Amino acid sequence: MRVDQGSLRVTADKMVVEYRNKKVVRITASGSPAHYQQQLEENEARVEADANIIVYHTLEERLDLRGNAFLTQEGNEITGDHIRYDIVAGKVDAQAEGEGRVRMVLESGDLSE
Repeated sequence: MRVDQGSLRVTADKMVVEYRNKKVVRITASGSPAHYQQQLEENEARVEADANIIVYHTLEERLDLRGNAFLTQEGNEITGDHIRYDIVAGKVDAQAEGEGRVRMVLESGDLSE
């Protein structure tokens, strides 16, 4: 299954779309894995994410990635059991379960600016 809207694309084995007052409020995608991608600004790199379950909260513009979660943008990569991504603010909160770990790979940039 696939949902496309502008630069947003979500693909998954199963999808549930929830509406409130004729507006989409949440898309829950599950798969092995489910995939999300979106280019937020024309001059920015695409944000891509994979997880067993992806919940896209459209009103809050937030992603919840659960189970084998992976998020990447502009060479930066984050993996964990659960990742919350605030799309507008660009903030990420990643967690690991039990003995698991959160892994981050950050591209170094020019810090002299």
